[in-house]
Amino acid sequence: MLPHDPLNNPLLEASFPYRVAGALRVYARGLGQVLLPGRLSGDYSAPQEPIPAHLIFPESVVGALLVVVPLVLGVVLAVKGARAWRERHPEDARNVAAAPWIEDEPVDLRPVIALCLVWVVVSYFPVSNVPVLLPTVRAERFWYFPALATSVLLGMAFRTLFVRARDPDAPRFAFRAILAFFLLFLGVQALAARLHANDYHDDLAFWDATRHACPRSAKAHLNYSVMQGARGNLETRLAENRVALELAPDWPMASIYLGDTLCRLHRATEAWPYYAHGFDLASNDPNLVALGVQCLWDEKALTEDSPIRGELTELGEKHYGSWLAFIANDIVSNGEAYHGVDPKYRPRGYNEGPKPE
Repeated sequence: MLPHDPLNNPLLEASFPYRVAGALRVYARGLGQVLLPGRLSGDYSAPQEPIPAHLIFPESVVGALLVVVPLVLGVVLAVKGARAWRERHPEDARNVAAAPWIEDEPVDLRPVIALCLVWVVVSYFPVSNVPVLLPTVRAERFWYFPALATSVLLGMAFRTLFVRARDPDAPRFAFRAILAFFLLFLGVQALAARLHANDYHDDLAFWDATRHACPRSAKAHLNYSVMQGARGNLETRLAENRVALELAPDWPMASIYLGDTLCRLHRATEAWPYYAHGFDLASNDPNLVALGVQCLWDEKALTEDSPIRGELTELGEKHYGSWLAFIANDIVSNGEAYHGVDPKYRPRGYNEGPKPE
């Protein structure tokens, strides 16, 4: 079984028709990005690529056309190429193994074009989210293999343009115009590749670039906030964490991390509603629960007369048998002995090594 996380792939929760419509939209955007890469991104988490509201919309139609047209055109070109070859070599058509190589005959590129057109669609199909739902809704790495075919097609297209521009009947400026367009095309590709390579300078640069490339990715904003928090920039962490929660209001991590940011800013009372909402959504996630409860303890928000302590206990009772119930009870019974949550249940901090045995 592949990982099932709607945050990374919202199509997991879509019915099959809407899943196909969403996959066609992603396919159209991805193919367009291969030809004209704007800002490449390392993450496309929700709600950057959400479940579409309608089955038929411009991008789903374009995506469908980009599936059907290349396949049909590829078959037509292959058949025409085969017929043309049989007409030129009727004897060799009956004995393909004995077909001679005729150097003077112009090369028919139609079979190559047909192969490339079919290649793009067929090679992308397994990672399109149509046959199998993937852990990720979209990624540039899915286009590595299809891009081999698009590169061959582009190479043949540019060669054809250059040959026609050299024709005596072509306008004088044609060759220079095509050369300028060719250099511009390569320049855009190279610039986009170089800029995206810069995104991997360090973790902060990566998530900073990702949140700009995909401004509706809650995961990008939250991870960027964590990287800023690890560097002591709590106000920036707070602002970015709020963006993440606005984009994904039912994501437990976004809610608990926002509470944790407020708690670390010594605003435990403001933090509690966010903690409570997150605990309610992820009562069986010991790392998230322990993270929040420990900060509340450190901020003296779980004293005997604190209303937060009573609400935490009630929330634990609501989720009887969960990690939340266990940690809520344990903090009341053993908090003084452990100075908060039992150390073996506390999550590791950012960039920490493994827990000691």
